[in-house]
Amino acid sequence: MTMDCVKKPAVGLISLLICCVLLGPVSVSAVAVPEATTEATTEAASAVTTAVSTAATTAVTTEATTETAPAGDDKAIEICTIDAIDAAFKTYERSESPEQIKRIQLLLRVFGYDPGYIDGRMGKDTDGALARLCQDYKVDEYLMTNEQTKDDPLKYLAARLITILEEPGPIKQNGVDCGCSREFSAMVYGFYPYLLARGEEQNIDFSLFDRIGFNMQVLDKEGDIPNRLQWSNENVSGKSIAKFISKAHKHRVKVDLTFYASDWQSWSEKTIDNAVNNIVETASQEFHGSGAILWRGLFPESIDGINLYFDEYTLSADSNRLVDIVESLAEELKKKGSAAKLNIILGLDRPGISKEHFIKFKVHFNRLRDILVDEDETIENVFIFLTKDTSKSKKALRQVVENAFRGDERKKVLRKIVPIIKLAEIDLEPSPGNDKGESQFDDDLVYLNDNYAGVGLWPLPLKSTSDAKKIEDALINNYRADDGLNYLGEKLNEYAPGLCKFVCPNRILFYLASGLLAGLLVIYALLALWNCRLREIYRRNFFYFLALFILIPLILVISLVCDPAWDKRIDRVVIGVLLLVIVGIGWRSIRKAVQPPLP
Repeated sequence: MTMDCVKKPAVGLISLLICCVLLGPVSVSAVAVPEATTEATTEAASAVTTAVSTAATTAVTTEATTETAPAGDDKAIEICTIDAIDAAFKTYERSESPEQIKRIQLLLRVFGYDPGYIDGRMGKDTDGALARLCQDYKVDEYLMTNEQTKDDPLKYLAARLITILEEPGPIKQNGVDCGCSREFSAMVYGFYPYLLARGEEQNIDFSLFDRIGFNMQVLDKEGDIPNRLQWSNENVSGKSIAKFISKAHKHRVKVDLTFYASDWQSWSEKTIDNAVNNIVETASQEFHGSGAILWRGLFPESIDGINLYFDEYTLSADSNRLVDIVESLAEELKKKGSAAKLNIILGLDRPGISKEHFIKFKVHFNRLRDILVDEDETIENVFIFLTKDTSKSKKALRQVVENAFRGDERKKVLRKIVPIIKLAEIDLEPSPGNDKGESQFDDDLVYLNDNYAGVGLWPLPLKSTSDAKKIEDALINNYRADDGLNYLGEKLNEYAPGLCKFVCPNRILFYLASGLLAGLLVIYALLALWNCRLREIYRRNFFYFLALFILIPLILVISLVCDPAWDKRIDRVVIGVLLLVIVGIGWRSIRKAVQPPLP
């Protein structure tokens, strides 16, 4: 009976007291209670004459302890928290100096984890950025399961995060079933941060982008590039870069390389020269890939443009120094005969920037006139981060340009600016009161299309991104160029939607195939003029030759229809080809009719 009175933990010590009162003293060793409550039970048994209220209070406390901390369970170790990261970096030897912390902050900024100001101090913003990185890369799971680190995961936390930042994996992209870059009504630019490459195969929808910027090479205070990350021909990363650029080019997407300059305001003329030389050397690098197609190994791949990222472009920034850097780089590229396009990125998305603060940049934009509206077209595009409240910041940015420039200059500058929206800040929820169900992102795209050169996405969405389909639909719906100049292409996509997705990335093969077949037919026809046996083969297999005659222009027409480079001319080209075929058939028929019979 004693066991029955106390065997359920929910009864707690009140039941024990009742049993003790009814049955007299009992042995504590005979009472079956959970291990977590043994100590409390022993104390209650020794104090059986204590007041009932005190016993009841003790029972409630014991019951709560039993539910929240089961016997034998260790308390879960929280790793990806701000407190844990702050403690880990305080004891980590590689994060003792401000320069080391500053580099960590730079790398976080490069990947889009905003650490706040780049000041070389571990603060709340930097800890928060590292916590988000820790969560996204599931560092806690890695440290808790790895044989070397699972016994003391917090000891290895800082080292693991720095390894992720400084040692990215090779780039592996497939781009399957996406087709070539679409002919949108405005530019769509995607930024690919180096940390996005994790050594796993990823799927980029190349059809959504005109250009992709690889982020990025970090220039230090001396103008050097201490860590070139994947951008090296000395290891497997070189081949992965070559494949990445090759795949983008196959889909008609240009690739730019971004250089991040954090200390640019303190650069001397000597440092500027050094930085320019390093940029040109890195941007001119050629990568030799490998693959099943012969020319991928024979012809090297290289980038198409350069992005210069000037961070901390505040009201006190030295705009003249920025102009000097850009002009020096443009001059050096010209000397080298490089065709690379030059763009600049201005970091204006700092905490505390409001619409009113944004408008004060009128003076800064005015100072950039020499590189924005010059006859040499030094700058192709200007990328500017919008603040989180895109509905206000996009209009404030326009007002800056309106106030800083006039007439044709204003038009030129607006058509060079590409506002950047951070992927994490895209609002895809239907806007309140919008009967069409359009989101804030839809509104942003329409406004940017109407007032600027296009939109930049930082980072670009992979197909595995949770909202990738919604972003794709928004871009297609708002940027589709329906000018009616490619009727054949529209019909082909309507009846065979997957055909051009295959043909366009492989258009070179289709052009070669049609040219090779046409060349063989021409050679055969010339040889048949002197060889009766070849003419006899032609007569016996006329229908096979006829099928070949039809196949050649068919392959050519499909290649042209699916090639966006011919998008606005293909209808006229096809009509011209058909007219030539009709004229040729007519001429042959007339010639045959008037030709006298052979003797």
